[in-house]
Amino acid sequence: RNCRWYNNAAKFTTASARNDLDRIVDLFDYVVRNVDLIADESDAIPLEPFALFMLGRGTAEDRAWLFANLLRQLRFDAVILSPANTDKSDAKQSSHWLVGVLLEGKVYLFDPWLGS
Repeated sequence: RNCRWYNNAAKFTTASARNDLDRIVDLFDYVVRNVDLIADESDAIPLEPFALFMLGRGTAEDRAWLFANLLRQLRFDAVILSPANTDKSDAKQSSHWLVGVLLEGKVYLFDPWLGS
């Protein structure tokens, strides 16, 4: 079910894109628009990707994984980065994930927390 949904969502979202970078940006915008951010809750029950989109709520980590999986459907290479948190009092930094998309010898960074 997840793979079928990823495939349908990726094709639908990128139908009007003119180049690869436009496809990537369209996918990221799709994830950001459809998944509202919630606070990281360590005791929350993890949801599968399909359920995250049906509920429309998730963490920055959820957004990062969804975006990476959608990119994989279009055969784009991506990496998920999480900076080392040396200051444990800063909870916001611990949930700060970045998605790097490798395209034509460059890395494009996307921030699921900020949506940009």
